[in-house]
Amino acid sequence: MIAKTLITIMVGGSGTRLWPLSRENMPKQFINLDKSGLTLFQQCVLRGKKLSSNILLIANFRHRFIIMEQLRKINLEEDKNIHVIYEPCAKNTLAVSIIASLFASKNGFEKVLLLPSDQKIINEDVFMASCKKVDEFYKNQGIVTFGIVPTFAHNGYGYIEKTSDSVGNGIFKVAKFTEKPDNQRAKQYLEGKKHLWNCGIFFFCPKFFLTQAEAFEKVSLEFAKQSFEHSKDHIDGILLNDEFFDKIRSDSIDFAIMQKVSEIFCIEIENLGWTDLGSFGQIYDIASKDEKGNLLDSDVYIDEVSNSHIINTSEKPLIAHGIEDLLIIAMKDAITITKKDSQGNKQMLEKLQNTQLPCLKNHCFDNRPWGGYENVMEKENFKIKIITVKPKNELSYQMHNKRSEHWICISGSGIVTLNDKEIPFCKDESIYIPVLAKHKIANHSKTQDLVFIEVQCGSYFGEDDIVRYEDKYGRV
Repeated sequence: MIAKTLITIMVGGSGTRLWPLSRENMPKQFINLDKSGLTLFQQCVLRGKKLSSNILLIANFRHRFIIMEQLRKINLEEDKNIHVIYEPCAKNTLAVSIIASLFASKNGFEKVLLLPSDQKIINEDVFMASCKKVDEFYKNQGIVTFGIVPTFAHNGYGYIEKTSDSVGNGIFKVAKFTEKPDNQRAKQYLEGKKHLWNCGIFFFCPKFFLTQAEAFEKVSLEFAKQSFEHSKDHIDGILLNDEFFDKIRSDSIDFAIMQKVSEIFCIEIENLGWTDLGSFGQIYDIASKDEKGNLLDSDVYIDEVSNSHIINTSEKPLIAHGIEDLLIIAMKDAITITKKDSQGNKQMLEKLQNTQLPCLKNHCFDNRPWGGYENVMEKENFKIKIITVKPKNELSYQMHNKRSEHWICISGSGIVTLNDKEIPFCKDESIYIPVLAKHKIANHSKTQDLVFIEVQCGSYFGEDDIVRYEDKYGRV
């Protein structure tokens, strides 16, 4: 454990290079990409808990339901030492680092360890030992960044150029930072052994960081202070003031602060087993393949297939024959087929933006504080969902102007309130909710989910056709 340290986890990021697995409303940090049973976010939180009991999550407000559900699944939903600050809109790491420093200073923390939530670290003992070395070295001045010894020439990472002589414990002064190089320069960096991958992990004293922000980013610092001071308590965290937060300059900590401060150090780390899993190629590289080099999901049937990566979450069998070096992703609402080593996913998404396809941003399943729902089918005059209500949770008491609803219970049981009348709702039973009727459903079970089919009929099915009268999650 590292004393008096606030582990701050940056939970932003869109993960567009991993579409359609990763989407704007469910980015890669919330997905089990490595088949470990845990998402990258959950792995990061558990890793942070080994270093300090105090965790600060800085996240986008629209991801709040996902965060709470994923904390619940690792039994940390009720942990009072996990604090959450919600950003009203996406910014960059400059804003995150300032807000983390303000929170740490206000609450008496002497050090901040800033971690991205979307990285895979295989050798966690090496990471823990490195954090301990940094803590022993640090004297409340300067900023320490973590540098990974390159294992190959990678042109997708930023690099840290270290000085020749160590200042102790495998820690070096930083000579300069370099953004993503071309292939030739990346090879030179690998051979020269003076450059490290910049993995975006930082260690600093919050008071020192705020003095540097005062010197180099005074305007953004003042807006961050105002946003923090005028924040509002939310049911599961703090929501920063949007008026002031929106005025913070969108920039990275690297450009805004690190390249301007003289006291910058880096710790050189070998054998960490680190990757940011920023592409399907990186997922393929760290996974176990079959004897023909194939990485396959379940429900995939192949013949004469080699060196291919096939992901199937469509709940339908996927059959492939006579192919090689392909990436195939089959989901319920989208299918992509490309060369396995292609880097064109992000560019293709940009070209598709004007189509307004729902699958560009949203998965079929959407999380809510009470559980979630899966969109099964939508046509001009009806929409079908499967809704899951977690134990001891309930939907808001609400009304719709443009649709009626039919509910059919699949499993579990609950109590429906319809125009102030309570009605038991059990498996194989159904109930009709007319247009303009006030209604809600509650799951009083302590252990069992309530699952029901909802058939909406009407002229409009948007989530904004909800008038809430009561809501235990503060959404009225």
